Amino acid sequence: MHFIQTHKQEAMIAGGVLTAGGLIFSQAWVLVLASLVAGLPIAINALAALRYKQISIELLVTIALVGAVLIGEPVESAVVSFLFLFGDWLEQRSLAKTRSAIQGLAAAAPKTARRLDGTMIPVGDLAVGDQVRVLAGETVPADGKVISGQANVVEAAITGEPDAKSKQAGATVYPVRR
Repeated sequence: MHFIQTHKQEAMIAGGVLTAGGLIFSQAWVLVLASLVAGLPIAINALAALRYKQISIELLVTIALVGAVLIGEPVESAVVSFLFLFGDWLEQRSLAKTRSAIQGLAAAAPKTARRLDGTMIPVGDLAVGDQVRVLAGETVPADGKVISGQANVVEAAITGEPDAKSKQAGATVYPVRR
């Protein structure tokens, strides 16, 4: 079972190729095979959820796949099993990219802030109302307002715009690259 779960992408690809072949050559047995190959990881997830007395989308899809084959509609079974695995693959890929982006933002966040007297403190020790000095090239350590001076701040992580914005006294700033 573990092997099948760790090779869902291969099952998806094989199911897709078999589905395409079955459709091109009008071979029902190839479509049934495609349903089995792509449907197996889905059915395993369905059974795992049933162990915990949970009705999952995988269970509903498995019932639909079996039902389609039993009523003589292997095309529907093969296509649904492939599309379900493909959708799952897209979701996992999207989640991985999102996690990576969040980790990148967390890693880029400053760990320390410079007090007005020049001493460095952990960002976590900042309190509402604290004033900090941000030197050229440093990262803004926390949300706040510019008290004096001016800076060009890149807010791409927040706004998506890569161009630096000029910030004057009174402007709001966020912990992003300057």
